[in-house]
Amino acid sequence: MFLDSDTQIKASIYELLNILDTHDIALTSFPSIDRNYFPAKLVSYEQSNADNTGVLYNTGVISYKSSDSTKRFFEQWLDQVMQQDSEQMRAGNYCDQFYFNQLIEKGIAQRCQLNIGLLPNKLYNVRPPMIAPMTKTGEISAAKILHCHDLHKNFLERQAIRLSKRFKRNFLASAK
Repeated sequence: MFLDSDTQIKASIYELLNILDTHDIALTSFPSIDRNYFPAKLVSYEQSNADNTGVLYNTGVISYKSSDSTKRFFEQWLDQVMQQDSEQMRAGNYCDQFYFNQLIEKGIAQRCQLNIGLLPNKLYNVRPPMIAPMTKTGEISAAKILHCHDLHKNFLERQAIRLSKRFKRNFLASAK
């Protein structure tokens, strides 16, 4: 298992090992989010289609088995990440996830014969815009992995932190 440091396991995830009987790797997609709103508005929980083409994967939760296919793909992924200037790395831009999805788009997973399974976000990768709607419907109680910064803080504190970070980032960008 690979888990981002901002994940929180709420229930047993043992079944994530079982998916490796039929897949080399399993992870979730990005939920569809409209960032024109603050806080961001959830459009849909999953980003998927019949054959998973065009899906952007979230690398915060990855179940994988040790196989030649996985090893080949991970070596190329690491190589791409290590070439990036660490000063330019940040969530969403030029981070490990960016390079993972770039390799998928270039067909490297197929060349490595990597069999990818898609996990449901509502269970294994609950992102911040998903929390309120899932709480409203009661689905949050079934969530096994939450994936959000500042989980120990309440909702308003998290929004204030995000707003101040966004303001600082925009201020610094305009000052250049």
